[in-house]
Amino acid sequence: MKFSEEQVKEIVALRENMLQQVDKHQEGIDMLEKNITVLDEFLKDSSFVKASKLKTQVKPEIEEKRKCQNQLRIQFQLKKEMMAK
Repeated sequence: MKFSEEQVKEIVALRENMLQQVDKHQEGIDMLEKNITVLDEFLKDSSFVKASKLKTQVKPEIEEKRKCQNQLRIQFQLKKEMMAK
């Protein structure tokens, strides 16, 4: 497909315009990435706590539920064994 000289000029102008837009947006993206990096550093230095440094505690009610579940399992197993005899 052949393009006229005028169409080629329009295509070239469109291409140049698109390249300018890409450059403009790339500058904006670069600035946003730098801002994100600064914010990440700020958060890291001021408020972030590694999970390995957090103290974990099992709530008493959860621990109590675990004990009850274990006791029920043992009782169920004993009844099962007794019925099998």
